[in-house]
Amino acid sequence: MEIIRKKFGFSLIEMLIVISSLGLFVLIGSNLLFGTFSGGGKSEVSKEVRQNGEYALKTIEESIKNAYSLESCDSEEVIIKDQNNQNITFKVLEDHIASNSSYLTSNKVKVEDFSFDCGELKIGLPPTIGINFKIVQVEETDQPQRKSQMSFKITVVMRNPYGTKI
Repeated sequence: MEIIRKKFGFSLIEMLIVISSLGLFVLIGSNLLFGTFSGGGKSEVSKEVRQNGEYALKTIEESIKNAYSLESCDSEEVIIKDQNNQNITFKVLEDHIASNSSYLTSNKVKVEDFSFDCGELKIGLPPTIGINFKIVQVEETDQPQRKSQMSFKITVVMRNPYGTKI
């Protein structure tokens, strides 16, 4: 009488192939997952830097456009007189853009390479003022992909060409 044996189970080679394939899929999936998380952190930091820069730039731009007169202008500071006859000074204080000593940027960012470019004054033409600065995140991180900085530049033309006192 002959005994017939049925083959049950897997061979060693089949097991190694399946385990290797699963390991490869887990490795690829984890890289995608961690990449998604780190990308979210970078976009959050970039958003903070962009919002601070845009707010400061918009505030300075609107104030200069609507100013009654330009009192003083150099590369580090601009003094304008608003419609209420109040002086407004824009400059950098302690790594922040300031307007009459109140900060226009948050403590999460600092300002670098800030300068005003006061255009040549011509009789009958409104003054033009260039504004240049760079906003950099303050938080130190060991991950270079999470560092953020952004440069801002604009030229503003005053609407009132006759109130210039310089």
